[in-house]
Amino acid sequence: MLDKDPHQIRSMFASVSHRYDTANRVLSMRFDVAWRKRVARQLLPAPGRVLDLAAGTGDLTVDLARYGQHRVVSADFTYEMLAHGQLKVLERAPGAVQVAADALALPFQSGSFDGVSVAFGVRNFHDPLQGLRETRRVLRTDGALGVLEFSMPRQPLRFVYGIYFRHILPAIGGFITGTRSPYDYLPASVQTFPEGNAFLSLMSEAGFRNCVAARMSGGIVTFYRGEA
Repeated sequence: MLDKDPHQIRSMFASVSHRYDTANRVLSMRFDVAWRKRVARQLLPAPGRVLDLAAGTGDLTVDLARYGQHRVVSADFTYEMLAHGQLKVLERAPGAVQVAADALALPFQSGSFDGVSVAFGVRNFHDPLQGLRETRRVLRTDGALGVLEFSMPRQPLRFVYGIYFRHILPAIGGFITGTRSPYDYLPASVQTFPEGNAFLSLMSEAGFRNCVAARMSGGIVTFYRGEA
């Protein structure tokens, strides 16, 4: 079983935080920009208060403020990720607030947010169901959760992408950041993640309704949305 010890996950992300944004752009060939923009635009029908959970260096935080006109709380449990994104958030999303927080025990009152977004984070939760339940708790009635997560494409793209994902991506990621292990962990974590209908079932179990999934970029990523 893949080890998702919180201390190791935090240490892993801290080790690549200084080059995290550069690695994301290169490894995704900038597709990540369009993925996050879609989440920002489709999370809620009107501006509201949004928790960007597992926010990392704040790319989605910025897009939520820019394209959704939302008031954003940017939360992550890796301090180094927040620190490296601080200037970006201050300049591009000046109303956003950065908070160090554990997704499994959020420091917010129930019903505090109109929306919650999680981009490439649920897969790293030590207990994904508990994390989803916490997002449900902090959402107001009729609020929405948007989850952007990696998935495996269907054939014939699956075979070619699998080679890139398991062998080429870790080498490039390691070269950019100086640390390869997080990029070996990435494909392993995706392969064990309950994608598609399995994740929709997990969302329903956590208390969400009207849960839907939209595959993007040939199935490389999936955008999940559910209502509280």
